[in-house]
Amino acid sequence: MTEDDALALVRDAIRSIQTLELLVLMPRDTDRAWRAEEIATALRANMRVALEGLSALEQVARVRVDGNGLFRYRPACPMLAETVPNVVGHYACKPLVVMKTIPASLAGKIQTLVDAFRFRR
Repeated sequence: MTEDDALALVRDAIRSIQTLELLVLMPRDTDRAWRAEEIATALRANMRVALEGLSALEQVARVRVDGNGLFRYRPACPMLAETVPNVVGHYACKPLVVMKTIPASLAGKIQTLVDAFRFRR
């Protein structure tokens, strides 16, 4: 798997540095069930930021919530299980490259939205 593959996952699924940090944190112990408060403490973030990150990862099928409100890292498919460690590795070696991918993807989506509202002549 290439760096481009890892960055594509970040670009497509990660919307903040905190969510990226969460993606790095949770796979370290795949058997662990986390309470939202524990995530907030581990990220050194407030509860809103922790819940937004958990929600974002839940939407892209990496985090599951059980009936007790506990969060677990569970990739939805083998490809995700393979890609996430690659992202973590690239983030460890080249954190700025990976972090810069996040705002770049948001800027592209914002530009698409702006372009949608331009008047055509």
